[in-house]
Amino acid sequence: VVLASAGYPASSTKGVEIPALDGLGPDELVFHAATVKDGGIWRTNGGRVISAVGQAADLATARVRAQALADKLMFEGAQRRRDIARLEVAQEDS
Repeated sequence: VVLASAGYPASSTKGVEIPALDGLGPDELVFHAATVKDGGIWRTNGGRVISAVGQAADLATARVRAQALADKLMFEGAQRRRDIARLEVAQEDS
């Protein structure tokens, strides 16, 4: 689940603190895309900021875990889609 800055894609807000990045557990996987560590504080640095990944043996559980991790990582003005890997969509495509 990608978390993007406020205003994305037309423009994006930079410098917003992402407090939860320092408190991730060993099973929480995040990919940084537009982050910067400024004085020990993680901040946004562009449009698509971070991706929260859910890992599981099945798609439904992985999706729930990714959405929960995205909830934890929300920052001021963050945007995200909630339909990614939704089972109804995945089944229609197959």
